[in-house]
Amino acid sequence: MSQVLDALASLYERARHTLTDAELEPLAALTERAGDEARRMAKVCEGLGCLVSYDGTSKAGAGNFQDAADVATLLFNLSHQAEVIAALAHIGDGASYELNRRKVAA
Repeated sequence: MSQVLDALASLYERARHTLTDAELEPLAALTERAGDEARRMAKVCEGLGCLVSYDGTSKAGAGNFQDAADVATLLFNLSHQAEVIAALAHIGDGASYELNRRKVAA
């Protein structure tokens, strides 16, 4: 797991038994938010792919990510965003499971 996911999962695991249903509900909604974020990131990656494709066919580059440092920064950022999306989905799934478990137990 990533550091972001590890940290958020640890916090959630310590707190989940003491959270009320009302407190768990917004956490359960994080799964949907993760999907939204993944779709948004996919659109950004698609746009970047178009820039790279154009750069490969044009003598004058169109993209802002033409040196190694800029590309590395971009890729590190995309990696971090993917880790955050995974953490949102993990917490959302856990909160949904806990809410459903409580409903069945009641």
